Amino acid sequence: MKRLIILSLILSSAFCTFGQTQINLNIKHQADGEVFSYENPITNNLSDPIDASIIRYYISGISLIHDGGTETSIDELYVLADAGAETFIELGVYDNIQSLEQIKFHIGLPYQVNHADITAYPEDHPLSFQTPSMHWGWALGYKFLVAEGDNGPNFGNSFQIHATGDVNYSTLLFDAAFNIEGASSTINILADVPNIFKDINMGQGVFNHGENAEAADAIANLASTVFSIGEMVVNNVDVLQANQFVVAPNPTHTGSVDIQVDMPISSTYDVQIINQLGQTEQAFSFSGTQFSKSIQGLTSGMYFIQMNNAQGATITQKLIVQ
Repeated sequence: MKRLIILSLILSSAFCTFGQTQINLNIKHQADGEVFSYENPITNNLSDPIDASIIRYYISGISLIHDGGTETSIDELYVLADAGAETFIELGVYDNIQSLEQIKFHIGLPYQVNHADITAYPEDHPLSFQTPSMHWGWALGYKFLVAEGDNGPNFGNSFQIHATGDVNYSTLLFDAAFNIEGASSTINILADVPNIFKDINMGQGVFNHGENAEAADAIANLASTVFSIGEMVVNNVDVLQANQFVVAPNPTHTGSVDIQVDMPISSTYDVQIINQLGQTEQAFSFSGTQFSKSIQGLTSGMYFIQMNNAQGATITQKLIVQ
């Protein structure tokens, strides 16, 4: 049975006085100002050649200090960073953070987490079993840092630094004066990988699994000389939530539906009505804050109304035509 569907799209900025912003951290691992790669050997400040095959470390206890000293902690967030790639960390969506002042995080894991049951975590969790292993055992807990590879003249030696121990749980605090804005704000953190090995004699074979000597030095370097704050990237693509796009009545018996959208005003909107086979039944665009269009030709069944704004944000709702 064909229906006449009337789409009335009403957009208002009245709900957007205090916008929500997705805040992220992005750790960019570098060497000599370039992107770090395991394919390219590095040298530390002692001119010792290092050909790393793996460098991984744990980050936890992240918090944001903002708006006159208010500290917002991101609980239960544990990150396993790999120097071979950027580490993108989603902190969450906030409407109470306008002026960011400082960023705090820790290298390693707090005591209770460090000595928790590793089997309690699902396979895809950073604290679950890893290959190579990031867990030392019940007594010492997790390895806060694992660095392995070849070193020395002609890379004729091998090294292993596995840093463990609650004593090495280290705090980092950075000044970060940014105004949080847009749909998302991503603060880049630069990580100078060679500085992990600063003042460590890597000219000969190094083998340290523990909490002292080279292991402690590498953690201290992570906490003091490796990281620095980069720029903040603002993305103005709107973060759309399901409750911001309402189709009613749904199912429709009257032959008309209203679509109400609670999102910032955009200059152009694209709308598609898509059937269950993924085929576009109707497509049109409109500009402004309100639009009405008659759509004929829909038979009874389920459809998806997909809407895109000019910044690239997409949201979809299901429509039942009876």
